[in-house]
Amino acid sequence: MLALSSVSLSYDTQPVLHGLSLDIRRGEFVCIIGGAGKSSLLKVMGGIEPPQEGQVLYDGVDIYHVFDRKYSEMQKASGFLFQDAALLANLSIFENVALPLRYHCRMSEHEIRNRIFEVFDLLNISIRSDQRPAVFPLSIRKMVAFARALVLKPEILFLDDPTGNVDHTARETVIKTLLEMKCSSKIAGVIVSQDPDLITLVSDRIIVLHDGSIIQDSTVEKVFNSSDERVRSIIDAMGGDSDSQAMHVRLERRDSKELP
Repeated sequence: MLALSSVSLSYDTQPVLHGLSLDIRRGEFVCIIGGAGKSSLLKVMGGIEPPQEGQVLYDGVDIYHVFDRKYSEMQKASGFLFQDAALLANLSIFENVALPLRYHCRMSEHEIRNRIFEVFDLLNISIRSDQRPAVFPLSIRKMVAFARALVLKPEILFLDDPTGNVDHTARETVIKTLLEMKCSSKIAGVIVSQDPDLITLVSDRIIVLHDGSIIQDSTVEKVFNSSDERVRSIIDAMGGDSDSQAMHVRLERRDSKELP
């Protein structure tokens, strides 16, 4: 579905990503953990940040070397959640979520309204949608941004820290929604996270990034029980106790779809 081949990225003279190659399969959820470069990698994969070297292929097509119409089709098939929500300050909550529908779809106002409130219901968002984002705390803005990422019913999701800076109820809703989507559809997900519960419950694979390179790409069990000191340091830093008993509890939660 999505493949990176020898991708490198730098900001000015500072290297961020070094020759990364990876694949995301349809229906697969992959979490990215580790050090600097995670958000940059997500943007490269999501068609937002072109790399200086390498290719990003979506169904075999290089997304950074296509005609505008084809690029638009690819963007329609994806949903992106930015770490800071990135809602447009001059638009209402409703219009922020409506933006992808207005740009990519031919829908009546009635259809747009129905779709938006369908997603709001899914995510338990109950606010005045005619108000602007600045009125609301970051927790609510991130849930609105999550709604915007879902509104087009995408084939692939790119989520940057979806449970970061949200309250407990919103965190449970995010994890529950992703689990339900994972079980009931063929949607793929690429998630940057430092939340060990989200990672363990949702991931099919974990990609570990260190100094701009992939040092491990494997299952949840293998990553959390890695003997690589760099990986263990990353797991410990995010509060992901990797001892066998803790891992057993997490895997039981995943298999039973029990929320933390």
